[in-house]
Amino acid sequence: MRRHNHLTDDIFKNSKYVAFVEKTHNIKNFRKEYREHYDMILDIYKTFILLNNCFFSDSNLSNADKVENALKIIEDLLFVDYEESEKHKYRVQDIRDILDKRCRHIYNLIEEWHNDLETLTSKDINNSITLKNMKKDIEKEMADLEFAEFDSINLENISYQKNTIKNYRNYTKHFSKFDNIYIKSKEFKQEFKNKFYENNGVKLDNNDLNKLGLLFKLLSSLNNGLVNIITDYKLDEEITQGKSPDELYKIYLKSCNIDYENENFIDNSQNFLCFLGIIKNKIDEELHFNNTILLERFDLFFFYLTMEQCFYSHKIKVKSDFINKLQNDLIDIYKQFKEIKKKEKELSLEELKEQYFIPIYKKANDMIKRYGDVYERIS
Repeated sequence: MRRHNHLTDDIFKNSKYVAFVEKTHNIKNFRKEYREHYDMILDIYKTFILLNNCFFSDSNLSNADKVENALKIIEDLLFVDYEESEKHKYRVQDIRDILDKRCRHIYNLIEEWHNDLETLTSKDINNSITLKNMKKDIEKEMADLEFAEFDSINLENISYQKNTIKNYRNYTKHFSKFDNIYIKSKEFKQEFKNKFYENNGVKLDNNDLNKLGLLFKLLSSLNNGLVNIITDYKLDEEITQGKSPDELYKIYLKSCNIDYENENFIDNSQNFLCFLGIIKNKIDEELHFNNTILLERFDLFFFYLTMEQCFYSHKIKVKSDFINKLQNDLIDIYKQFKEIKKKEKELSLEELKEQYFIPIYKKANDMIKRYGDVYERIS
């Protein structure tokens, strides 16, 4: 089994699943007319996919860590605040009233899995028949859902122009394990440092390691920003004045399909606000002071302005084909963006996508595959 793309409101509201519910029950707009019901179903399926990814995504986590993470995922669905009161988020009647029999079935399974996981001990976790059976159940249910294409976009309601890429799910987002958003970034950096010495005979000091981390972040920002441009990504809400750093950062994380906070959340949100402020000062007038567009395209702005302002002064001077290749490829892409800026008034957005953004995305994505161990897929 493999990981499945995270389920977001943007995907779900336009999915074949929702279209089927609307057709079957003669509902014009399920999300609008039955919002609480819609949110509950989305919550259940989203949780189930997170559980699937917890156990089946590429990861070096132990079974004990996976079980601990799975319990947290499940408890976020079942309870308002498990640690404080264990008060259930949804009433029994709420679950009984769910229109979709399969969704009720999955919710009941998740409740059973929670009880099963709580009984596991550290001694028997690696040989637990209960855990093996649970993973088999997840595989079966996930396979059934994927076969039904439940979260595929319903193309009947989507218009598109000739030559545009219709299946946006071909585009994937990633973040770098050097980034503090990755819970084990410190351990990963040390492991990377050791492997780099073994493979290249070159010792990286902390300054070199931080610069290399910036290069990898620039690549993921480039990739993710291009995905937003190519797929015409839009936020669910207008960004008005007065949003706190935490709120802005959470909106940004949501756009990346990242759902959880970690111990670095506050520091990360402050760093994000700092970068957002720098970018805003540079291009606010160009965007007509539109904070929504600023957040939707934050990753691409971060890539371009970082390359423009400080990339050359931050180049790593260590002699290494590995590093030189990464730096040179990023410079080549930056030069293409300078060319885009000269032509963006002459070409339509669709022409820019076809001639520049999609080819650059393919190159960026190939680069991410080249440095696969450094990246975690998030969509």
